[in-house]
Amino acid sequence: MRYQAIQLVSDVMKAPSARHPSRKTSTAVKQTIDFLETVASHLGERVDNLILKKRYGDPTFRVWYSQLDTETSEFLDTLVAGKILLAKLELSTYILSSFGDPSRLDYGTGHELAFCAFLLCCYKIGIFCPDDLHDLGAIIFTKYTDVARKIIVKYR
Repeated sequence: MRYQAIQLVSDVMKAPSARHPSRKTSTAVKQTIDFLETVASHLGERVDNLILKKRYGDPTFRVWYSQLDTETSEFLDTLVAGKILLAKLELSTYILSSFGDPSRLDYGTGHELAFCAFLLCCYKIGIFCPDDLHDLGAIIFTKYTDVARKIIVKYR
């Protein structure tokens, strides 16, 4: 199912009329972009008074991750509003998993797949619509990978 969703977004992006310039970006796409920008903005914050043992990554990642947890809850409250509220728990798990593991201090391709699962779930429950598919691949996933690269560079 995930592969089919990724293929669907890929096919939409290849279409000659993939993104008509007059089409407006949906509220859900804007909210997701805003969330990713907020998440990225926390990467620039300083964390003092920690003993920095770096054998398996930067422990300040855990502080950043706790901020991510708070931001995710607030983001999903607005994104899921009026939809299936029980989906918030599952969506939260996928999006938090998209940014690494605070106990293992790692990041890998499984995390990218978790973000794809987040996007797929949002699509399946109607948060994103077929008109958003191009934006999911060209804007949101690109923004996500930019944030992920910044995380890797900062906390490796």
